[in-house]
Amino acid sequence: MRRCLAVCLLFFACGTKPPEAERVRKTVASWDASLALTASSWARGEVPKHFIRHAAEAATEELSKKTTGHDAARALALAHELQQAVEHDDRAAASRLASALDAQAKALQ
Repeated sequence: MRRCLAVCLLFFACGTKPPEAERVRKTVASWDASLALTASSWARGEVPKHFIRHAAEAATEELSKKTTGHDAARALALAHELQQAVEHDDRAAASRLASALDAQAKALQ
């Protein structure tokens, strides 16, 4: 009986907290999707420059602190490229980056 209770408690405890890799994957996918939407909106002239700059900075800060791995590194690189595109008023680059971010977000989901 005790063994059964211990096993049940273990399964319950494990089920309430997602594994670290899953948390990281979801975090990266979320930031990728957010930046993709922001980048495509800026490329179409729908949001001001400072909005996308702040979004890219927030993504970079969050991803740098809380994520690791190839997908996180790629998201950080894309966020940096997006910041550069905004600084150079390169809406075509922002549009390409939006597609890359969207593709990565979908691949992670």
